[in-house]
Amino acid sequence: MTIQAQFNQIKWEISDTKIMTINSISLSFGVKTESKKGADGNDKTVVKGFKKDSLTISYSLDRSCGVYPEKEHQKACSLIGIKDTFILGGKRFGPLKTMLMAVKPSNIVYAPSGVILSMNLTLTFGEPEEEKEKKTEQKKKVTKNKATLAIDAKKLEQNTKAKGIK
Repeated sequence: MTIQAQFNQIKWEISDTKIMTINSISLSFGVKTESKKGADGNDKTVVKGFKKDSLTISYSLDRSCGVYPEKEHQKACSLIGIKDTFILGGKRFGPLKTMLMAVKPSNIVYAPSGVILSMNLTLTFGEPEEEKEKKTEQKKKVTKNKATLAIDAKKLEQNTKAKGIK
């Protein structure tokens, strides 16, 4: 048995009884920016923070490959809102803790009896908002502390000059 990837209870694997592999995967991350007019007339780009990380995975579920689409869909839906690490090829892929945000089935094929024969599933993962807020708060504290240090250094310099200390 070979496990291609794993998130919590979902395993994309190839074995003698089951074939379930990832068709496509995409990871996006970046920063939010804003353009401001500079005093000298030049435009400046200011970084405002991080965009939410996003991981999207698409895969096929097919009864002929030993996978029961209804059960796998239910399993994925039960994990919406769960935070865990996404493992790809035995290594962490994406953020340390990512949350399953959405499950979207498509291309559903039914048998005449009403049983689902196959479907495609797309899972969307994102970084939980609380993690983003913690990171932003930490960055604000660091920036504030640097600004405070710069002000304190100026005051110290002014005081030493006023007292005649070199």
